Amino acid sequence: MLCIIFSYFDVVVGPKLLSYYPENPKLKQEYLSALLTMFDVNFIEHPFNFKIEDKCFLNYIVEVSEPESRSRYDSYMVSILIEDEEVFNEVRYITITYLQEFLDKYKKKYWLVRDVRKYLENKRTDFETIEGAEEFFQDLNKLYSRIQKQMKIIEEEEIISTLYFNIVANVFEINPLPILVLNHQNEIIFGNNASEELFGYNSEEMQGKSILEYFQEKDHEIITESLKKIKMEHSLTNINGAIITKNGNNLTVSIDLNYLGGGLGVSTIIKKKKQVSPKHFIKY
Repeated sequence: MLCIIFSYFDVVVGPKLLSYYPENPKLKQEYLSALLTMFDVNFIEHPFNFKIEDKCFLNYIVEVSEPESRSRYDSYMVSILIEDEEVFNEVRYITITYLQEFLDKYKKKYWLVRDVRKYLENKRTDFETIEGAEEFFQDLNKLYSRIQKQMKIIEEEEIISTLYFNIVANVFEINPLPILVLNHQNEIIFGNNASEELFGYNSEEMQGKSILEYFQEKDHEIITESLKKIKMEHSLTNINGAIITKNGNNLTVSIDLNYLGGGLGVSTIIKKKKQVSPKHFIKY
């Protein structure tokens, strides 16, 4: 399910739902009530996730100012519902870009947004009487279509991935370097023989666990940030860190990340760094 939900903060009556696009998805009232409380959170001009039961929402609160008044502004929230959590995590970054383009355009058009909001509040449909409203809804449809298209691509990649994952796994298996494959939640879904020798855990023990569990806490931030970048940059090399093996040893390593595409996730190549012995200096 994909749905775009508009909310508005009325200074008199508080937050209220304006409309759905493209149609009413018949969400539970508690979902909508929980969404409207997001106005109480200080997330203005910043996209943030919200999940309730199996529903995933990407939210963006924006303040649209009235040019003729220094203090007057209206707060709107656009919430995008994507039920499939795996697809949601994959498509979120691209969706934010699409959404930002839409908002940047219309937060500069106070009067148009205000008039469209009033018509939605009154459940009227004669939008042709609002100058620019046709363009507004065309852009809204474009936003919806772009997200829907991206979701379809991701879903197709997921289907393809099940067909050739075994081929990829076989290639990784014979690689002498330790390799872990991560899903979109940064959980381990595969480890080759070399990774089992390095960590001391077999692949089945590691599956379903976050890769962060096997690194020192001081490395968590850089690894997390690198995994966020990988979808855009496709390849990152020489990320330094220290792993924790099953017997409790800390080993210094460097990490190479590669975005596999096809819904396969990310491959993590872990290279053990050689310990350099202190040099013995000779005095003359």
